[in-house]
Amino acid sequence: MRSIKIVVVFAFSILSFSVFAQSLNFPLQGNFNRMLEGEINKSEEIVHSSFFPLNQHFTTDLKTDSLLYGYQRDSVFIAARKWKWIWKKLRTDNLLDVKAKDYRIVINPLYHFSLDRDLSSDAWLNDKLFSVNTRGVQIYGNIGKTISFYSDFYENQAYFVNYLDVFARQYWVVPGQGARKNFGAAGHDYAIASGYFSFSPASFINIQLGHGKNFIGNGYRSLLLSDNATVYPYLKFNLEFGKFQYISLFTQNQAHYTNFLDYRYRTGGSYNYFSFIPNSRIELSVFEGLISVLSDSTSITHYTVNYFNPIIFTRAAQYGLSNENNVILGLNARIKISKQIQIYGQFMLDDLKNSKESTAKNARWGSQIGLKFFNAFSKIKALDKHKLYLQAEYNSVKPFSYSSHHAWQNYSHLNQALAHPLGANFSEFIGILEYRLGDFSLELNYLRAKKGLSTVNLNFGDDIFLLNNFDVSLLDADFGGKVGQGLNTTIENKKLKVSFLLNPKVNMKIFIEFNKRTLSNTSIQTNSSYISLGLKTDLRNFYYDF
Repeated sequence: MRSIKIVVVFAFSILSFSVFAQSLNFPLQGNFNRMLEGEINKSEEIVHSSFFPLNQHFTTDLKTDSLLYGYQRDSVFIAARKWKWIWKKLRTDNLLDVKAKDYRIVINPLYHFSLDRDLSSDAWLNDKLFSVNTRGVQIYGNIGKTISFYSDFYENQAYFVNYLDVFARQYWVVPGQGARKNFGAAGHDYAIASGYFSFSPASFINIQLGHGKNFIGNGYRSLLLSDNATVYPYLKFNLEFGKFQYISLFTQNQAHYTNFLDYRYRTGGSYNYFSFIPNSRIELSVFEGLISVLSDSTSITHYTVNYFNPIIFTRAAQYGLSNENNVILGLNARIKISKQIQIYGQFMLDDLKNSKESTAKNARWGSQIGLKFFNAFSKIKALDKHKLYLQAEYNSVKPFSYSSHHAWQNYSHLNQALAHPLGANFSEFIGILEYRLGDFSLELNYLRAKKGLSTVNLNFGDDIFLLNNFDVSLLDADFGGKVGQGLNTTIENKKLKVSFLLNPKVNMKIFIEFNKRTLSNTSIQTNSSYISLGLKTDLRNFYYDF
């Protein structure tokens, strides 16, 4: 991290300190992103919106205060109440908001308390009162007009339904939330902290040094870089010149993790991203990602000059796609059909073959196509307060994608995929419906995936953590690149969630949620159904639908 800090200080020293607005990120969370994208889609402004989290510095033309944070929300109702300050804290205000001429500091509590019932059993999960018990704090603000800062911390104890419990114990991580250790006989104890310093010395640039997540694309999933894995240290340069955006992101990942004390083998992620918006209807982007080893078993980290290379496609030209440095290329597209309808897609290329010995017919790549329908009732005057969002998405990733023939070089961080949670060798359909009326919301999610699993003796390319330096003669030449090869498995996830928004400042809500997951093939069939009731500050995405 010392090398990253030196680069940041050097960058700061060569830029002018002009006065501009704050540069905090919007929360990287599904409900926020849908509202933001809906506002962008109906706008005629040029807004780059395929690299998340979006930054307020580049979205000053959007009316986000009332849209996301409830500016002047419930003003008439609160004015008529006796204990106004209590109602304001509950419905509209931050817990603590200190403003002065040259700075602002905001502090909020964060929490997630839920009681889960396993519907396949007569008992509450592990006979414990709280299946998830999370306490945390959020601190953010501004220093002057060019520097913003953000930090949060969560301490958690949880008891999971069976398939999540198995995953957490097998990979030593809680999905999306990092390293775990045992809590009692059946629980999990884990903590997660994120934060960043954000610096905008000019209208066209934002620089961040932080510990968090990033997401590339407009889909529910990303095949290039997603927020599926837990947080990581990063340095990000974001430059925007009207129709052009260029982002260089440098991260430090944990490549290999076998228990709570074994924290070794760091890798570096170097990502370059270029976006072009010819008009307000179209956004086209290209992407290059590289995973390289930064340390060995001694845990000493070595940064090379090429790790900080900010010029897109030069690493692909230098290393190719089959080098010990794992290179991934990508395309991303967003097209506005109307102010309500958007189509989007991605293409990911990992390699032109699936192992050292195979042929180009078994190339490793993935594709995505999707459609979004914002505010579907907007044309019906009588239903103008009813907000309906619809989304359909299809993803497919060929076998052996994201994996490597070198240890610790796969596209992952702390035992989780940096792209899609299903890894590789799958096809998937996703449907999402979200209905909102005032503070009430109803959300339906449906996922159906076909995935080919490896067997005891053969690697069929589904697990990105398995090395792909196998003897290709073990697989038929045509069979080696077919999606679904291996043990053909069907996965279904269904979710119904009803919630009531209490305070939009931290997306605090009361919720009840039903989840059902099935996994079946010729060898096994598992069913998991559970219901959750709770209260939470909903500022993060967790992907339990795998």
